[in-house]
Amino acid sequence: MYTKIKNSLDNLNISFPIYNESFKSINFKTFDNENYKKGLKNSYKIYKFAKCDMLIFKIVFPINEFEICINILNKFMDIAKLKKPICLKKMIINDEEIAFFSWNLQRENINIKDLIKEILFIEDDGFKQLLNNVFFLNSSTNIMIYFSNNNLINIISNNEKFINKLNKKYKTLKFLDTMEE
Repeated sequence: MYTKIKNSLDNLNISFPIYNESFKSINFKTFDNENYKKGLKNSYKIYKFAKCDMLIFKIVFPINEFEICINILNKFMDIAKLKKPICLKKMIINDEEIAFFSWNLQRENINIKDLIKEILFIEDDGFKQLLNNVFFLNSSTNIMIYFSNNNLINIISNNEKFINKLNKKYKTLKFLDTMEE
């Protein structure tokens, strides 16, 4: 599993916490005017279209405060109904530790809708640790999805065919043009 995730990240040219932008990127605004039900529906459709098989959660916490990390991880696992994760990577930057945890979505009975709903409700007492820290991956087609705010989904990939299909299927939701860097 670790090798599969590492290969996926390498194939996407992603080095957490900052990824290399030498791939295509597209952003979708899932709802306007705080219509969370519509946002949940649109977000879930895009997630299903990408056929993600991995979930990665990034936690940032003060050095030597591992209890904080465990509390955040437990709350996240509770929301998504997840089992024990694989610790993917730990790093220290300045005075903070960053830990990455992963799950194989094909083996988990995860509640994706509840997880997406929690992200969409961040402005209304949602779990703020989810924003910019939950990454969905399709390891076979090199696609990564994450939420950069409570109504914007970012999709990055080096799979041009997928980006073009996504563009066509969800053109009414497109927020920013596809970019190449």
